[in-house]
Amino acid sequence: MHQAVLNTFSQFAPEGVKEICRLSDPSKDVEDVTILNVPDKPGGEPDLYGEIDPTLISASIKTGIMRGERLHRWLAKVAQKCDLPPAGELNDEEYEAALRFVERKDVAGVMFRPGNLYIEQQISDKNNFGIVDRMTVSDDLITIIDYKSGSMKGLKQKYDEQLKRYTKIMESLYPLRKIEYYILSIDN
Repeated sequence: MHQAVLNTFSQFAPEGVKEICRLSDPSKDVEDVTILNVPDKPGGEPDLYGEIDPTLISASIKTGIMRGERLHRWLAKVAQKCDLPPAGELNDEEYEAALRFVERKDVAGVMFRPGNLYIEQQISDKNNFGIVDRMTVSDDLITIIDYKSGSMKGLKQKYDEQLKRYTKIMESLYPLRKIEYYILSIDN
């Protein structure tokens, strides 16, 4: 079994049961296999998690990821508040959530600032790389927006690191401009 998979299971199921299995044919080389039984967590989510091996993601998490990707694709088409795109691939619930999101006063005040608009923009310096969901660059201010959908539970550290990395990149490229970074939750 790949060590990354074992590490992932160990992280989420330290109290899980380990079993050693052997091949049934004794004439073949014996290979030890470790099986970790993952205990159920309240709400179906681990308390803290980072990058998860795709083979370990439950159906409900996959559904949430696909929903988030659809919402991101729709938001990538939003240039101005007065010209919102049709639902496209979004279902009724997702489209209503997306419309409510961009019409929120706090969100609109950040998303629709004046300046040059960049969507899904790659940014990098000598040591760091990232892709921002939305960025507006004006003469004195750079606004970076990262959209999130679903639960943010347990992800604060990951997003704090991303915020620092993206801010550092933009400060190196635009040292005289103020940098503002927003994580906007679609579902809150």
